[in-house]
Amino acid sequence: VDSAHALRSQGKNQEAAVIFDKIIAQYPNDPASAMAYAGKAQLLLDVEDLSAAKALALKALNLFPNSPARGEIEKIIGKINSELLYGGAQMEGTEIYTIAKGDRLETLGRKFNVSPDLIKRVNRIRDSRALRVGRRIKIPKTNFSIVVNKTDNTLTLYNNKEFFKKYTVRTGKEDYLTPVGDFTIESKVVNPP
Repeated sequence: VDSAHALRSQGKNQEAAVIFDKIIAQYPNDPASAMAYAGKAQLLLDVEDLSAAKALALKALNLFPNSPARGEIEKIIGKINSELLYGGAQMEGTEIYTIAKGDRLETLGRKFNVSPDLIKRVNRIRDSRALRVGRRIKIPKTNFSIVVNKTDNTLTLYNNKEFFKKYTVRTGKEDYLTPVGDFTIESKVVNPP
């Protein structure tokens, strides 16, 4: 695996892909091959084959949940999901909607059950008051949930119960400052004091 990663760093992607493919084919369920899955997924990401890269990285994440390569695999999946959500590619379940007269982000958010802020960000809308009739926008179909791990100070974002992305967060110094339990977000405050 190290030689394939070295080849990739030298720009010899085809040679690296051959080695990654050989390792995956020979040891498909061996935890030692997790880095080969990660390397191959990164190569696919490099050539913008996002769906193949995501499928391979998710397979590795599910096959090897305790692998030392887990962090690298999660970074790859997070990068792919961010590109699918915010980039030019289309995330699975995304709907294309044509702005009609009288549309506002708030009403579209309620209609499609998605945050108006997310619609705005996904479509790079600067001024939500100036929606142009006839403009086609992406409406992402998301069902986000989060899990905060106080032990390693991480927040894992899931979409439809599938790993989406992991973030480093800060939790309370004292246990009572970050309570344990299941919670529902009822309101958000932008830039709280």
